[in-house]
Amino acid sequence: MSQRQMKLVALARELAQDFATRAADQCMEIAGAHGILKRNPLERYFRDVRAGMNHPLSNARARELIGKVALDISLAEIPRW
Repeated sequence: MSQRQMKLVALARELAQDFATRAADQCMEIAGAHGILKRNPLERYFRDVRAGMNHPLSNARARELIGKVALDISLAEIPRW
């Protein structure tokens, strides 16, 4: 996979994570305290969306990859951030 393709995948992942987090937050706000009960599927969705921040790249790593490729900086460049 080329660096440009990796950037596009990371960008899509970053956007999907951001929209999923916003949606889960809004749903939890609407549901109120009932949203955190184990019997409510929203509890699992909310938890799973939060876990997505670290899969397969953390948000920080995804942003680093997107920025470095956009600025034509080697992915191995140090310091990382």
